[in-house]
Amino acid sequence: MKRLLLTSLTVLATCFSLSAQEIDTVPIPVKDMEIKLKRNPLPSRTGVITFQPVDLKPALVQAKINYWTTKATVGINANQASFSDNWKGGGVNSVAIGALLNHKAEYSKESYSYTSEIILQYGKVKNKDQLQK
Repeated sequence: MKRLLLTSLTVLATCFSLSAQEIDTVPIPVKDMEIKLKRNPLPSRTGVITFQPVDLKPALVQAKINYWTTKATVGINANQASFSDNWKGGGVNSVAIGALLNHKAEYSKESYSYTSEIILQYGKVKNKDQLQK
């Protein structure tokens, strides 16, 4: 129902806007009017532009195309949780550290592409009254 109402309102609005686009057919006599153009406040120079050919020697570029794109990210995370003795919910105090290494290499030449990705993560955690893990 809403869609029908929206469609009909759009059609009506389009029809009313089309009827307002009439061409003005009232002739205006311009022969009796004296129309003078204003002088340009920014005068421009007029002159002859001459072109002379310039000899450019082609330069050879010794560029090697690399089809490999690489991206690497490194991160270190640290975390500590501390709980008071009078907290009813309980919990164990802990300290943790983690490291991560992400590396991605992409090879793309014409219709051949190859992607290699490695994600390395390592972490240690020490809880109160426990050994490191």
